[in-house]
Amino acid sequence: MNHPTRNAEIKIGAWLTVIFLLTAFSSAWGAEPSAPDSSKAVTEFMRGVSTTLWILALGVLTVMIKAGRIATALLLGILKPEWIHRAGHLVATRPMTILILGFVDWIVVCILLAILAGLTQHLKFLILFDLLLIAWIIMTTLVGVSGVYLLLGRKLNEGMEPEWRQITKGGLLLESALALPILGWMAYCAVMCAGLGCGVMLLFGSGRPAMTVALEKKENHGGAPKENTSSSSALE
Repeated sequence: MNHPTRNAEIKIGAWLTVIFLLTAFSSAWGAEPSAPDSSKAVTEFMRGVSTTLWILALGVLTVMIKAGRIATALLLGILKPEWIHRAGHLVATRPMTILILGFVDWIVVCILLAILAGLTQHLKFLILFDLLLIAWIIMTTLVGVSGVYLLLGRKLNEGMEPEWRQITKGGLLLESALALPILGWMAYCAVMCAGLGCGVMLLFGSGRPAMTVALEKKENHGGAPKENTSSSSALE
């Protein structure tokens, strides 16, 4: 005759065994199979290759942007040299004014672009206006940056080389300095602010070309001296 307590212990043990087996089976079923070491190595290698390609692409894009700015400055020096002369004159004589003006202009531009971006969702024809505004901002900033290139090139060579070489050397020096971490990024923001401020001042303000100023000084020194009318009248 079976004892009741003994039967209860057997049943409890059986149920615990079943629960343990079910738990182990579910854990094994839900666990992901571990990849072999070779598969992990291949995955890490492909991830490293992808990261390297992204870094190279970013570097190539950065170099192309820098080369494009210098090429634009050279093109402006050929087509519109008076613009670069006036920009260089403003950068040399009123640096803080154009820096503050450019900073305010960038704030206004960002607010305006944010408003236009919201309106463009409802009025699709404003996309063309957005693109024209962005193109105008880029070209205006490049005119001012070209003046910075020219000013740096003249400081390096004291104006003894052709103008296109001065622009090229000044551009290479500035773009190389802007590639430095932290300090270069801060200088980049300052140059962009100065460029936009200088371009806006050229369009809506006044700036005399540096070449015109130099020619006027030369003519004043080389011209005939003015007669001293006061002394001659006193002698008479």
